[in-house]
Amino acid sequence: MRTMKSTVFLLLLTLLSAATTRADDKPTENLVAAQFRKHLEDADQNKDAFVTREELAAEINKDPNLDPKTVEQIVSAMMRDLDSDHDGKLSRAEITEGARKAGENAVTQQDAERAQQLVDALGEYKGKHDGTQPAELQELAALHLVPEIALRCILADGQERAWGYQPASDANAVTIFSPAQPTRTVNTSWP
Repeated sequence: MRTMKSTVFLLLLTLLSAATTRADDKPTENLVAAQFRKHLEDADQNKDAFVTREELAAEINKDPNLDPKTVEQIVSAMMRDLDSDHDGKLSRAEITEGARKAGENAVTQQDAERAQQLVDALGEYKGKHDGTQPAELQELAALHLVPEIALRCILADGQERAWGYQPASDANAVTIFSPAQPTRTVNTSWP
């Protein structure tokens, strides 16, 4: 069962990543991206539109739960990941790109968790219903196998829409997809 879950989870994660990065999506900023941007903008102590390594360290150091070594590790990682022109400071464009990535990563993580809940609930449903699949995902929530929120994926624009789902005639296959992506079938080995 673990192999099937891993395979489905990886395929769903791939689909979710694609769903958050469509070229025709309008840029939006979710809560995580907005918070990330605000922290970086707050770090710009002299308001010159750049965040230096020292300013970033001072902002992160405001967290009393972090020791100096951890602060340095965080600063180093952020500068490595965000300072794309390697000039030792973060520009507005680099902060914007960092906020976008942070927001996308948060959405992908939330969707992956929801997708995993669905996969687990589908397995449980099949175990309780002689190997049959539900006609609709809503049956999983009605039977309290999954929370209602897991029935929706978050799109790149921040909207939530129902996962696409098609039970298959083959008892070892199921189709779950993001409404922003073309349908792909996931063949699984159900226990």
